[in-house]
Amino acid sequence: MHLLPPRRAAWRSVLAAAVTAVVVASGATGPASAAPGDLDGTAPFQVLDPQNWQNPDAMTWDDYKPVPNKNWADPAVRGSVRNFKIALVTLDYPDQPFVVTQPAKSSVFGNPQATAANIPRNQVAQFYTDFLNKPGDLNRGHTLHEYWMQDSNGRYGVDLSGFGPYEMPAKSYQYGIDNGFNPGACPSGEACAKNIRTDGLGAWRAAVGDAVANSFELVFILSAGQDESSTWQEFGQMMFQNKEDVPDAWGPPDPNLPNYAKTRYVEWTSWKAAATIWPNAGGGSSTPAESLRLGADAHAPRHLPRLAAHLNNPHGRSLRPP
Repeated sequence: MHLLPPRRAAWRSVLAAAVTAVVVASGATGPASAAPGDLDGTAPFQVLDPQNWQNPDAMTWDDYKPVPNKNWADPAVRGSVRNFKIALVTLDYPDQPFVVTQPAKSSVFGNPQATAANIPRNQVAQFYTDFLNKPGDLNRGHTLHEYWMQDSNGRYGVDLSGFGPYEMPAKSYQYGIDNGFNPGACPSGEACAKNIRTDGLGAWRAAVGDAVANSFELVFILSAGQDESSTWQEFGQMMFQNKEDVPDAWGPPDPNLPNYAKTRYVEWTSWKAAATIWPNAGGGSSTPAESLRLGADAHAPRHLPRLAAHLNNPHGRSLRPP
């Protein structure tokens, strides 16, 4: 055993006693209710920079604080550097019409909402263009243009033009079922993992011509229906206790396949959820669906430098207490 020299040990005892005396004395001189962390300046360990935060899912519109003296949602207020020129190309399928053209809550997912239902198909492109980039009641006055103007302090805005709708040549699940995320989920006799960009952008270019198409620097390929990143969890293991509990209403058109399928992060979700597209961005375009709207599209111009990304419903162990 290593022993301290007697003099050093004595000094340590004196210092320890002194520190104890100071702490006790400091606590004794403050109010009886004072505790470490008090903000009135009397506690010995006062928090100089207290945290003040709130979970977004607990916030309401009353918590929103607009930028003072700015109306960046006004499309007439252009970015001081430039506006991004973006095309919104709307696509539907032989088996999947646009959800907003249907009666309220008529789909298996419980959509559309009553505030956006029974919209004529030939008005869908304009509806989503206005919803994304024209201040109104449905978007509470917030737009893509506003997001980028605020994010860039007025330097970059968004010009959005709608096109379509164009009907795809194959069924929705033939584009949604992916051999990597959803192996074995394709109905027998059908080809899946089709390329939505090849068929969707091809239909758009055939309709408007290459000169018009090439004038846009980014394309939102808006697909009718839900997307897998928004549905795999909520309409899978959050809805059904076990994969065998998934009913036929959530299953495939092939009776030889189960009503569940593998998805990106977990071993199973309902087949209907797995069969929808997983949105992604890259190569000058992004592939959102009707269920993945303003937030994803506001993010998408970040991919203008041709950076690729998979949009994501994050999966992990909850950090919240039970």
